[in-house]
Amino acid sequence: MCSRCDDPNHIVASFDRRNLLIGSAGLAATGLIAGAAAAKTTVMTSDLGPTTASAWAATDKSSFVPMKIQRRALGPNDVQMEILYSGICHSDIHMVREEWMPAHYPMVPGHEIIGRVTAVGPKVTKFRIGDIGGVGCMVDSCGYCVECLADREHACLNGMTLTYASPDKISGGITQGGYSTGVVVTEKFVIRIPPGVNLAGMAPLLCAGITTFSPLQHWKASRGMRIGVIGLGGGWGTWRSSLL
Repeated sequence: MCSRCDDPNHIVASFDRRNLLIGSAGLAATGLIAGAAAAKTTVMTSDLGPTTASAWAATDKSSFVPMKIQRRALGPNDVQMEILYSGICHSDIHMVREEWMPAHYPMVPGHEIIGRVTAVGPKVTKFRIGDIGGVGCMVDSCGYCVECLADREHACLNGMTLTYASPDKISGGITQGGYSTGVVVTEKFVIRIPPGVNLAGMAPLLCAGITTFSPLQHWKASRGMRIGVIGLGGGWGTWRSSLL
């Protein structure tokens, strides 16, 4: 039974995804810090309207084409980023091929996003222009249910918003992902990336990395323990074997 809502059918996970992402980002930065952080500019409190980004979009199960997509106007709590890297997850392939659910074409996949902040809304406090941020598989949730208030937005009782192929509760339409040149995301769903790290190598941490790191931390895996790894040849297994 859930200890927060007394629903016998609702099981609450004992870890939150955001803290695990932050922890894994810090772990990846260990030994990779190259020097002091770059100088930061002042916070931008702009009323930027909708912007256009270049993207690669799936138009059916097997075709990708270059396309222009619109990103929403910068809101007060939003971070706008120029996308530097976007990992390719096998989930993207499943989604494009409609192997999990019906697709919304055109679809711009990508949920392992590393980008440079180019603008921030007036209520943003964690980021300044020039900072590096990361975006994983979700970009929004209701923000007020017991799960969201406990920093477990992935279990939002009213439904989280996926980074792509998901109804966009803020601007309408369908969300589009990281196979593009820019994105606008609510600050709460952007992870700060430490300076000096290998940014290309950091991108997969936002899915394969956290998927691996989360159960290892949850079950308190440590040296000498025996664990079973399913799919050792894939992204999860590769990251897991490198962490052990």
